[in-house]
Amino acid sequence: MLEVSIVDKSGNVLQRVELTGARPIKIGRGLDCDVRITAATVSRQHAELRPAKGDGGWVLRDLNSTHGVFVDGKRVSALECEEGVEVNIGPATLRFDDLAERIGQEINDEIADEFGSVDEDGDAETLNVQIVSSVPLKPQKVKKTKEPKAPKAEADDKSAKGGKLKLRLRKSKATSES
Repeated sequence: MLEVSIVDKSGNVLQRVELTGARPIKIGRGLDCDVRITAATVSRQHAELRPAKGDGGWVLRDLNSTHGVFVDGKRVSALECEEGVEVNIGPATLRFDDLAERIGQEINDEIADEFGSVDEDGDAETLNVQIVSSVPLKPQKVKKTKEPKAPKAEADDKSAKGGKLKLRLRKSKATSES
């Protein structure tokens, strides 16, 4: 998915607009514009971003502005918006970028800032995180907890007459104290 970033001459991103939906996006200095660029060299209704028919792309059209729309220093009346294209309207630059790629780069930059990883050119490297144990893992014995002893059953020799066994319960010390 494409997005357009409106950038000033210093390179500061002033606004970002996701290019979604079917509604055109008006650009100009007028109060009714979706993207307002308040400069004398920008017409009230300067340009319009409109979804292209059928392919899911977007087209930027100059709305007969006085000062025009420029790509690489050349005035254009319309252009298909693609990743990497930069368009100049007055003092602003409209830069078209892949939204997912920009977000991924911002995440990589934040990770690099957090962990201090940069390559020799000073650019953030892609970090692959792996959990590695520096100590060999050994199975450990689990200690069993002692359960309270149940009362023991003992055979009474005197009751073993006739093949019947009579059991008598004897209380253990743990249960007799309670």
